[in-house]
Amino acid sequence: VVKYQAPWCRTCRAMAPLLDRQANKHQELRYFSLECRRDGKAAGERMHKFFVERGAKGLPFVEVYRGDTLLEATTVAPTGVEAFSHAIGRAIEAAQRARAQLEL
Repeated sequence: VVKYQAPWCRTCRAMAPLLDRQANKHQELRYFSLECRRDGKAAGERMHKFFVERGAKGLPFVEVYRGDTLLEATTVAPTGVEAFSHAIGRAIEAAQRARAQLEL
């Protein structure tokens, strides 16, 4: 699970405790948090391009991977915590199915 956030983002600060609770609830997953900074015009343009390529509508933005395969990507707003929780659940289910197939 990769969480993109920014120190200047009010929604990121508001959502941080909720996202952290999800991380504590699902400790079997690995979580990474990347902080986005606006350090000049060129950096801002690169950051904008980076998020446009990922389909991000805003911050905080979360990507859920299994290995190097992107399973889910979503912008997490106060109304989106449930969607984020479902994305985590789907990622766990996918990992469990993959493990079960390896054990066959």
